[in-house]
Amino acid sequence: MNKDLEQLFEICPYNTVSRFERQNFNEQTGAGRARYIIDVINTIRKIDSELSYGKSNGMKNFERNALLEEKETLLDFLNEQDIKELNSTVLNWQNADDDYWIE
Repeated sequence: MNKDLEQLFEICPYNTVSRFERQNFNEQTGAGRARYIIDVINTIRKIDSELSYGKSNGMKNFERNALLEEKETLLDFLNEQDIKELNSTVLNWQNADDDYWIE
């Protein structure tokens, strides 16, 4: 592969969900926010599980790099949030869900 293509491959992201898309197209209020936060956390858990399994089973570099990039992106999102608000959102998600469906 020539150097220009190698450089292109180096800068090309593995994941294509942009920060704008994450901030504006994922519901960020009420029960939707709670479900989104829970989904982000569970996705990180799944990635950790896949990385752990892959380490002992010869995971390919592409899959490993894609998972690591996605995990980093999700952790960045969580780190940008108010941790106390996240804790409250996750602890009270059932109540928010009840309120949503009652309304």
